[in-house]
Amino acid sequence: MEKKCAYCDKVLGDYLRTTKKYCNDSCKQMAYYARQNETMGITSTSFTEEEDASSSFAVSSEAMENEADSISSSSFELDVGDKDEEKNVVAPISDTIKRPKYEYHSSAFIDALTNAIQVQFNPSDYFDYCLKNPRLEVSKHCFWVSVRLRCLIENIIRLSRYRTVPVSIFKQLAQATNQLCSSNTFLLVCNSYPYADLLIHLRTSLDELAKTQLTVSMRYPLEFGKKIELMAARHYIGDIAPRLLFSQLVFSDIVEPPKEKKKKKKDKDQAEESD
Repeated sequence: MEKKCAYCDKVLGDYLRTTKKYCNDSCKQMAYYARQNETMGITSTSFTEEEDASSSFAVSSEAMENEADSISSSSFELDVGDKDEEKNVVAPISDTIKRPKYEYHSSAFIDALTNAIQVQFNPSDYFDYCLKNPRLEVSKHCFWVSVRLRCLIENIIRLSRYRTVPVSIFKQLAQATNQLCSSNTFLLVCNSYPYADLLIHLRTSLDELAKTQLTVSMRYPLEFGKKIELMAARHYIGDIAPRLLFSQLVFSDIVEPPKEKKKKKKDKDQAEESD
């Protein structure tokens, strides 16, 4: 049985997680608005993406009058105005909603992540030094590596949420990780960079996944401890490295000589002709 979006009844794709109720964030937000409108006595009508959101809510005049009658004079205060004007003033609808007090719940994942960020490993001193001295070569190398490592970490975390991922995606990530680990920039800072061991471990694990030949797609669930480690690393790397897309980055800084490039192209053309 196909699972549908709880708001727009659109069929949810197989690439979404099994617990997902809505097809996108817009439907999730609109469902929230609909629930709030039912509480306030406001009826909502669906609208297309091209329509203005301001025309999507029709307020019943009877509901507004009932709402105004239920408001006592002590529920809000006026800065200025006569008594006659006070009779015609209607309190904002949001002021009449009694929101429950938020209760904090204990979470093993949040506790472990907080511990990893605040207690176990803190590379803030290294990154702060690079931020305060941006003209130093070590700072430039740290920035170059951190931007690419953040992109890899965020993609790995995102892929771990999917039910199945094509093996070709892991091959692209493995190739990018190998290029980053083999780059001259990384080799210059690998002895002092805080997440050098993490990057090398990612290269090993992604290489193993890329060599999988038994299936076209597979699931990539992250272990509890590894996910905590990656999210803590992303937390600190985000202070120094902006977020860029995978397609916007080049993971290798090794420039091949023009003659060698031309030779490789010639060998490739000859191989294709022989086939």
